[in-house]
Amino acid sequence: MFINTRGNSKLFIYQNHTFRFMYKRAYGSQLWYCWYFFSRCCPAKLRIDNSGKVTESIGRHNHDPPTCWMTPDGKSYSEDLVQCVPTRKGHHILFKGYTYTFKSRLQCGAEQWCCSYRQKTGCISMINMQAYGVEVLRDFHNHKKPMFSDGF
Repeated sequence: MFINTRGNSKLFIYQNHTFRFMYKRAYGSQLWYCWYFFSRCCPAKLRIDNSGKVTESIGRHNHDPPTCWMTPDGKSYSEDLVQCVPTRKGHHILFKGYTYTFKSRLQCGAEQWCCSYRQKTGCISMINMQAYGVEVLRDFHNHKKPMFSDGF
């Protein structure tokens, strides 16, 4: 399944793993590397033909599939489900239709996430990711929910 990110990057989800486009060969096939190719040296790659069909799976992943990922269609997510959104710099968290970026890890082990629009709009919404779930610290956004593409 192909998805587009907000930064117009293309990703491919295959067997619960995320792949990023690397290059297109002269005869048309595309080579896609595992999202963790650089950060974890994962050797897994896919060859995809012009119709979007996987023609070859090369190598094995050296990690488990991500515990969460989403299809950014803006409608298919569950309102209360926390989902990961891959980005160029890692990932954001999607919760109740808004995206959050990692801020800090607290001494208690929780992770603090602030609205990803904080720098653009000054939004001060914030959540904590606890072992038992999400703790909403500030739930008032000064902007609309982000719009995601339907893939291509």
